[in-house]
Amino acid sequence: TVSLRLQPENKKSNQLDLGFLRTPQDDSGHETWVPLIKKINSLQIQYFDPQLNSWIDRWTNAARLPWLVKITVGRTDAAEPWEAIIPLRRTPF
Repeated sequence: TVSLRLQPENKKSNQLDLGFLRTPQDDSGHETWVPLIKKINSLQIQYFDPQLNSWIDRWTNAARLPWLVKITVGRTDAAEPWEAIIPLRRTPF
């Protein structure tokens, strides 16, 4: 199993890292951590709902996927947050 999560850089740190936690199906004692982005101070995930024509904070419709997902990552060493918009389906444009 692979999950995306935020976790402290180390036990004594207030800094967060975003990464993958890999857990073997047969042995949870051998988890491995793969950091992707270090020094995170904020993370926001939003979903675009075409029926509302706006970004929403929670996707509750299990019957369909959102058209777009926006991920905004704030870092302690960056003045502006990073932003990525990921299409999950084809759009008309």
